[in-house]
Amino acid sequence: MRTTNPILNERVFTDFERAQSQMTVTGAVNKTLLLLALLTAGATWTWHLVVSGGNAMPWFWSGMIGGLIVILVLFSKPTWSPLLAPIYAVLEGLFVGAASAVVEIQYSGIVMHAVGLTIGTLLCMLIAYRSGIIRATEKFKLGLVAATGAICLVYLVDIVLSLFGLSIPMIHSSSSRHRNQCSDHHRCRAESGAGL
Repeated sequence: MRTTNPILNERVFTDFERAQSQMTVTGAVNKTLLLLALLTAGATWTWHLVVSGGNAMPWFWSGMIGGLIVILVLFSKPTWSPLLAPIYAVLEGLFVGAASAVVEIQYSGIVMHAVGLTIGTLLCMLIAYRSGIIRATEKFKLGLVAATGAICLVYLVDIVLSLFGLSIPMIHSSSSRHRNQCSDHHRCRAESGAGL
C-alpha cells in the first residue's frame, strides 16, 4: 500500500504482521478487560469530583493533553505500547469521566445509557470471541463495517435533519418528544409529580 503518511510506513505493517502472529484471542481479551478497568477507574475519579462539586478541571486537562501526548509517542514508538497503553487508558478515563459528568448533569440519563450499551456490547463481543462463537473472517469484517456504516449514516442524516427542525421517526424516545412538547416547566413538574 502506497501512502505518504509517516505513521503508516512499511515498518509499521511489518511489525504488525509479526505481532499478529504472536497474538492470541485470550491475551487480547484479557488486555482489553484490563484497559477497560483502568479507563473506568480514571473516569470514576473525575466523575465523582464533578458530581460532588470538586475541581475536576486539572484532571480533565491532564487527561486530554496527556492522552494526546501519549498517543503521539505511540505513533512514533509502537513497541512502547505495553507500557503506554495502560497510561493512555487512565488518562482518557480522566478526560472522558469529567466530560461525561458535565453532559449527564445537563441531560440526565444519557451517559448511563451510552456507557451501559457500550460496555455491554464490548463484553458480549469479548465473550463471543473468546468462546469461539465468532471468528473474524473477511466476510464478517465486511459485514460489521457495513452495518456500523449504515447506523452511522442514519444518525448523520438525523443530525442534518435536526438542523431544519426535522427528525427520523423512532430514533428519539417518547420522553424527549414529551419534553419538546411541554413548554411550561412548571406544568411538566406538576404532571410528573401527579404521576408519582
